Amino acid sequence: MTRGPETSLTKYLKFYIIRNTKTNLSTMYENNVATKVQMEPTFFGKVMTFFALAVLSSAAAVYITMHYFMHYFYNTPQLIYVFFVVELVMIFTARWWSQKNPLNKIMFVAFTFITGVTVAPLISILAASPAGSTILMQALLATGLMFAATAVIGWTTSYN
Repeated sequence: MTRGPETSLTKYLKFYIIRNTKTNLSTMYENNVATKVQMEPTFFGKVMTFFALAVLSSAAAVYITMHYFMHYFYNTPQLIYVFFVVELVMIFTARWWSQKNPLNKIMFVAFTFITGVTVAPLISILAASPAGSTILMQALLATGLMFAATAVIGWTTSYN
C-alpha cells in the first residue's frame, strides 16, 4: 500500500504527538514517586541511629584498647579509675553540653568510646576463658547489627 503525500495536517499531528510524548515522558519522570522520596527520620529512627552509633563506637573502643593499650591497664590497674572518673564527669556535665549542637554529638561519641575503654579490661578477663572472645565478638556484632537494622526501619517508615 503506497502512501500519499503528507499534508501539513499530518506533519503537524506527527510533530504534536512527538512533542507531547517527550513532554509527557519527562513530566512522568519528574513526578515519579521514586524521584521524590525523601527519607526524613522519625523520632524512633533518630534514637535507633544513635543507639547503633553508640554500640559501634563502644565496640571500636574495646577493639582498639584490647589490641593496642591493654598493657597499660595491666601495668597500672589504677588507670581504669581515671576513666571511671572521666565517665562520671561527662554524666554530671551532660545537662550543660546536651543542648549545644554539635558538641552534644561529639560528647556522646566520646562518652560511648570511653565506656568501651573502661569495659575492655573486664571483657579481656571474660575473653581469657575458653571460647570467650568468640562469644563476645558475636554478641557485639549481633547487637550492632540489630540497632543498625532498627535504625533503618526508623528512617524508612513513618510509624512513630
